[in-house]
Amino acid sequence: MGELGQGWANPELKAIVAEASRALAALDALRLEELALSCQALNRSMAADHDSDWREEMARQAREALAATGAGNVTVVTNPLVAGWPAAAPYDVIVVDGAMECEPAALLRQLADGGRLVGILGRGGAGNVMLYRTDRGDVSAVPVFNAAAPLLPGFEKAPAFVF
Repeated sequence: MGELGQGWANPELKAIVAEASRALAALDALRLEELALSCQALNRSMAADHDSDWREEMARQAREALAATGAGNVTVVTNPLVAGWPAAAPYDVIVVDGAMECEPAALLRQLADGGRLVGILGRGGAGNVMLYRTDRGDVSAVPVFNAAAPLLPGFEKAPAFVF
């Protein structure tokens, strides 16, 4: 059904995400990526940032392919990536398939108690795969290892004046 993600450019990172996706099959999970082609084993949902006709067409094709394979437990939605998909929250796991320049506050609010979010925080070679966890409303973050991936639309740091 296409390549596993566009954001995790490194093959080793793709393998880690693929293995995590299989492990999450029984959980309510949200997968965020720039192109909605790798639906694999996530249980309930995927979101994609579609701001042009060709992306809408890709989403339509993904829906048809999923229907043809009987993957009734995956939903393709067109939504800004940074917003996630609050309508189906809470999620046990959210996988952000690419880089973010700042903590994804809106996505963290969509996690269930005890939920986890994984994604690359940082731009270029200075990024870290981060594991966020929620516990009774508190969020903790742990860097797992260094990684780089393309910055996903909407996850840019807001411009700020700096001395």
